[in-house]
Amino acid sequence: MSDFFIPASHRRGQFVLASPVFESQDPDQTRDFVSRIFCAHRFDVEDNRYPFDTTITHVQIGRISINSFSYGANVSIDPGHLEDFYLLQMVLEGAETLKYGTKEFHLHPGLISVIGPDVSIKKSSPAGTRKLLVRIDRTLIEQICMQHLGHGLNKPLQFEVELMQSSGRGMNLGGLITFLHDQTTSKESTFRSPLILANIEHLLTTTLLLSQQSNYSEEINSSVPSISPGFVRRVEEFIDANADRPITIEDLSALAGVSTRSLFAGFKKYRNTTPMAHLRFVRMQRTHRDLQSPHDKNTTVTEIALNWGFAHLGRFTAEYRRMFGESPSETLRLARR
Repeated sequence: MSDFFIPASHRRGQFVLASPVFESQDPDQTRDFVSRIFCAHRFDVEDNRYPFDTTITHVQIGRISINSFSYGANVSIDPGHLEDFYLLQMVLEGAETLKYGTKEFHLHPGLISVIGPDVSIKKSSPAGTRKLLVRIDRTLIEQICMQHLGHGLNKPLQFEVELMQSSGRGMNLGGLITFLHDQTTSKESTFRSPLILANIEHLLTTTLLLSQQSNYSEEINSSVPSISPGFVRRVEEFIDANADRPITIEDLSALAGVSTRSLFAGFKKYRNTTPMAHLRFVRMQRTHRDLQSPHDKNTTVTEIALNWGFAHLGRFTAEYRRMFGESPSETLRLARR
């Protein structure tokens, strides 16, 4: 294996650009590495006729990562639910079979697949397959989707799986992914500027939202988004980073540098909500995430709800069901299967 490690600064949420190459002929070593940059998964080599020879590049940029994969051999990968991220995939050579819930897709060059976090998946690919994968944190894409909509999400964001690169929108998204991969892995890249890196995650996520059909596409494409003032975006970013801490409207007003009245007016005009309603929405999303991936078998709905500040369990349960279409206990039960 090459001398590949992920330094402490190379964590999701930071703008880091480094692209060493991971190489290995050990399936267990490969599985452990991929688990660190994506999620835990089952990994099997299906056919010993072909030598297992992995080559992976990985670039972390804020809350997205751009990756290239080649396993050499026939492999199958079973991560179950991705839970906290969306996955974009482009097959460059070879093919891949994707089982997405009850549906099966056959992926090939010229096709982009968009895989959501709430549906169980399993993938298999033959020897010689090469592909690009982009990981986008769920919180990032939901945040940017809300900015386009001007309000919170009343149901989980779901994309159609397939997008042909030969279409205009597919060409835009596929071309951007390829360009970003080439630029971020090049030693001569000008993308090493933090100012440029800070815009990549927003550019890529927005291009995805505008390119691929989702259950919010009609509303996104029919709306003419207003450019919100900086204090609104500043408060949103603070809430996203500190939702697990006590936050008052006075805290947010001081952070924004405007009066409480102006803060409410800004959120009403540009987000069609209030600052504290947005905070509650973010905390509800985090509760949903924690219920989907409980820390241990003894974790309870009450424990997770209280951790995120929901003291009135009856009201919490009703609001949770409206947002996610199931009760908190149902989410937790499904996660333990």
